[in-house]
Amino acid sequence: MNEVRRRHPFLEKKGFRVVQEELKQRIISKADTIKRYKKRCTRFKENRMFESNERCFYRNLNEEDKDNMGETNKEENPDGEACTKFWSDIWSNPAEHNAEAEWIQEINEQFKNIETQEELNIDHPKMKERIGKTANWKAPGPDGVHGYWIKKRTSLHPRITCQLNTCMKSGIIPQWMTSGRTFLLLKDPTKGPVPSNYQ
Repeated sequence: MNEVRRRHPFLEKKGFRVVQEELKQRIISKADTIKRYKKRCTRFKENRMFESNERCFYRNLNEEDKDNMGETNKEENPDGEACTKFWSDIWSNPAEHNAEAEWIQEINEQFKNIETQEELNIDHPKMKERIGKTANWKAPGPDGVHGYWIKKRTSLHPRITCQLNTCMKSGIIPQWMTSGRTFLLLKDPTKGPVPSNYQ
């Protein structure tokens, strides 16, 4: 008791319950500080990994999803029509914006003296580096070509570089370069704890 009184001189004045509640709040505060620190460290590591090795970053995300599969298993089997409607509402409805909004004119006036960016030119080594980081077997785009074949057909790389430079200089981008497809894939029951109603 003498040690407790020494550590908490206001014990007799405030009362045991008040001091106990204060200590609880301090512990909760310290725990939150530690959680925020761990989250910041994790975020920093993930950002560094994403910059240096995207493949490893996404692989770690997949492993975390498998670890959290137990929580998602409790959810109901998704309805196909509801999923289709959900994604259709996102991708299929064109949005119209007010190009004459007052804030746009204010921004244009504010930045009218900024110099035009120098002409950007994509060279072959830079293109080769970016193609090398492409995922091999992810779902292909409208052209139907997987990243693996684009990597291996190195004779196409100069032509791709030339076409991208042409797009940037002319400002004309083909529609197929900005379009995509959304695939709804069911979980594979052979790869992890997946409920039987997903089969």
